[in-house]
Amino acid sequence: MSEKDKQARFIGMATVVTLSLILFYLPSVMFMIGDMEKSTHKNILGLIMATFYTAGFFLNYFWLVPSMVTRNHKVVLYFVCNAVMILGVMCFIPLWIRTHDDFQFPRLDAEHVSILRSALVYAGFSLRDGIMMILAVALGFALRMGREKENIFKKELELEAERRRLEIRSLKAQLNPHFLFNSLNNIYALIGFDPEKAKESLHDLSKMLRFMIYEASAEAVSLEREGDFIREYVALMGLRLGGCRLECNIESKWPGDLKIAPLIYLTLVENAFKYAAHNGKEYFICISLFYRKTGSEVKGDGEVVFEVENTFADSRPENMEETGRGGIGISNVKRQLNLLYGTFQRFEESKSEGVYRSRVSISAKALEWREED
Repeated sequence: MSEKDKQARFIGMATVVTLSLILFYLPSVMFMIGDMEKSTHKNILGLIMATFYTAGFFLNYFWLVPSMVTRNHKVVLYFVCNAVMILGVMCFIPLWIRTHDDFQFPRLDAEHVSILRSALVYAGFSLRDGIMMILAVALGFALRMGREKENIFKKELELEAERRRLEIRSLKAQLNPHFLFNSLNNIYALIGFDPEKAKESLHDLSKMLRFMIYEASAEAVSLEREGDFIREYVALMGLRLGGCRLECNIESKWPGDLKIAPLIYLTLVENAFKYAAHNGKEYFICISLFYRKTGSEVKGDGEVVFEVENTFADSRPENMEETGRGGIGISNVKRQLNLLYGTFQRFEESKSEGVYRSRVSISAKALEWREED
C-alpha cells in the first residue's frame, strides 16, 4: 500500500471515529450542561448509554462486519451477536434505575404503585435506548459495508487496468516481429545493388531497435521521440521504393508535455508501404503527424492528428483489410486506441479513386502526461 493510500485510510478512519463520538456523546454532554444542579446519576447514565452506543458502532464497523459478514459470510452469527448486545443494553437500564435512589420514577417497592405501571415505565426507557442501540449498530453496518463495496470496486478497477496492460503488451508483441521482418527484408534487398546504403540502413535499424527495446517498453513516450522514430522508419522503408512520391511531414515542436503510447502508429505506416502501388494515375505515400487546435484557445483544447494516404492498385481485393495481414494490423490499432484512450480518440479510414486514407485523432487532454505519485 502506498503512502498516499495509507494517509487516505487514516484520514477516513479518523473522520469516522470523530463523527461517531460527536453523534453519540454530544446529546449526553448537552443534557449534563443543562442539568448540572440536578441528578448526578442521570448524567452518569447518559454517558454510560452513549458509551454503549459508541461501542456498538465501533464493534460493528471495525470487527463484526469485516470479520463475520464480508470475509467469512457468517451472517446468522453476526445478527446473533448484535441481538445479544442489544438485549444486554436493554436489560442494563432497569437494573441501573432499580439500584439508584435519586431516579424519580415509580418504584416496585412502593405500596401505592402497581407492578404493571412500574414495568411499563422501565420498559419505555429500555425500548428507547434499545432503539438507539439498534440505530448505532445499523449505522456501523451501513458505513462499513459502503467502505467494503468501495474497496471491492477499486480492486475491480485495478484488475481491469492490469488486464488492459497485459492486453496492450500482447498487442505490442504481435507488432514488433512484424516491424523487424519488414525492415530486414528491405535491407536484404539493398545488399545486392547498394551495399553502402544497406550498411547505413542496418545502422539506422539498430537505433530503431534500441528505441523499441529500451523506450517503447514504457507506457508513454514524448511525441517528439515518436515522431523521430516514424521519420527514421519512413526513410528506411523508402530506400526500396522507385518512382513513388514519398512525403513525411512530422511536426517537430509540440505544445506542453504531450506523450503517447509508443509505436501506436507503426502499423498504419507499415500498411502504407506494404500496399502502396500505382493506381493508373499516380503513386504516392503521404504521412503527417501534427497538432490541430479545436475550439477556443484554452490549454489542452486541441488534438494530435496522424494521417496516412497512399495509392493502391485498382485490382486490390476489397476485403483485403479483413483477410490479409494488413487487416489484422488495423484491428490491432483500433483495439489499442480504444483500450488506451477510449472516447478521447477517433479512427477514420476511407477509400476513393484508388487512394486509401486513414486518420487517428487523439485529444491533447488525453496525452497530457502527469507523473504518478
